[in-house]
Amino acid sequence: MDLESCRKKLEKLEAARETLLKLTREMKINATKAIASIHSNQDFSKHLNRALE
Repeated sequence: MDLESCRKKLEKLEAARETLLKLTREMKINATKAIASIHSNQDFSKHLNRALE
């Protein structure tokens, strides 16, 4: 494997990593909002569904 193909593969992996980080961040935020809604006796389904998307 030459240097250029390694670089391209690493760029693809980095893009996938960034996507996963963004998705997990959004999931954590919506899960936290769902938990807060449960504790305040509000409808939590909207936040929970967003966290599970």
